[in-house]
Amino acid sequence: MSPLRSFWRNLTRHEAVERELDEEMRSTSDLVLRQGMTLVTIGSITGLALGFGAGTLLSKRQFGIPQFDPLVLVSAVLFFPAVGLIACYIPVRRATTIRAVEALRSE
Repeated sequence: MSPLRSFWRNLTRHEAVERELDEEMRSTSDLVLRQGMTLVTIGSITGLALGFGAGTLLSKRQFGIPQFDPLVLVSAVLFFPAVGLIACYIPVRRATTIRAVEALRSE
């Protein structure tokens, strides 16, 4: 076997391994984002339910406090999931920018 042929065969194998590792990174990032957003959704629903309960309780105890403040509820519905998405995305993005082959070589 010629050295050039051997070089191209090893390069092709290297590219195949690299593509496979990149694909695994994408599926891992999808999994991490999905699990993180599931937790954010559960937390948001729980927080809204507790917010409704606290609003009802406070409006009965204190005069002048509205039972449901639409501005606060809309802000919570938009703000907390956005923060949760960013909190999940930043570590995933940082982990996926590292090339898998280089990370394996450094170990």
